[in-house]
Amino acid sequence: MARAIAEKVRRQPALFGTAKQNLVRWKKIQRPWPCALREWDEIVDRHSMEEVLAILTEDSEEGRRLRQSSPFTGILTREERNAIFDRYDHSGA
Repeated sequence: MARAIAEKVRRQPALFGTAKQNLVRWKKIQRPWPCALREWDEIVDRHSMEEVLAILTEDSEEGRRLRQSSPFTGILTREERNAIFDRYDHSGA
């Protein structure tokens, strides 16, 4: 899922703003501000788009941990997500 998000953001860089907007919105409504979201806020603020996407797709325990609270929700459409789930289901994994 993260790789599909990264590919779409690379094709449509304006979508990168969705993560920033999600973080701003979540900061207003989530109390206390969860550690993982604070981490994402710093990552998005301090790194280039490409560096953030590399972190998002990193194949490591840290990458998997961060993806559990990814601010990149809303990037993929329902159809795009379903297509990924369908490919996964058909792969036998």
